[in-house]
Amino acid sequence: MALIFRWYFGYSLNAAIQGKEEDKVNFQIYTGSAPGVFNQWVKCTDLEDWQNRHVDKIGIKLMEETALLLNRWFEKSG
Repeated sequence: MALIFRWYFGYSLNAAIQGKEEDKVNFQIYTGSAPGVFNQWVKCTDLEDWQNRHVDKIGIKLMEETALLLNRWFEKSG
């Protein structure tokens, strides 16, 4: 069974990388935990729905949250 899973994961990754339209139901891209962490971070915001996620909105949220964190850090250390 392990050999079958290993073969399938390799096959599905290669199908995605090559963009094989006939195999798009099998596409898999290895991402680690980042998407899950991001989903938790945007929970209860306008970015919770994946259809509202645009690179400009995500960039603005990242900059605003970073500014808040830096301001808190400067207040504590200053």
